[in-house]
Amino acid sequence: MLLTLLCHPLSAADDEAKETPPQKPIYLSMLPHFTVNLSDGTVPRFLMIKAQTQIANKETRKALLKHMPAVRHNVLMKLSSLSSEDIRSSSQKEALRQEIAEIIRKTLTEYAEYDDVKGFFITSLVTQ
Repeated sequence: MLLTLLCHPLSAADDEAKETPPQKPIYLSMLPHFTVNLSDGTVPRFLMIKAQTQIANKETRKALLKHMPAVRHNVLMKLSSLSSEDIRSSSQKEALRQEIAEIIRKTLTEYAEYDDVKGFFITSLVTQ
């Protein structure tokens, strides 16, 4: 028996890790796409973003779908406060992506029990 323990030093945590398969990411399209006027003064400009939100589980998916009007409102308010200068560089776009993910998390925290948002991914971005 001592030989068996020396050959197989697995703990209970190791056994659980082997039994639990990793979760596959769940992506939810943010439809309809976001289109807003940018705050560029007298020059009329607009921004259109197509995006997907990555969530951890089905409960968060249900919460996001249920509270989509509040989520969309908060995201649109953020997007409409931007100017074209705010989204010119890739680092600015990355910061915006992370900020929107946090806006979605906070909105779900306010309205729902589940808020396990893993990320917000921009699949298309057009300014004009």
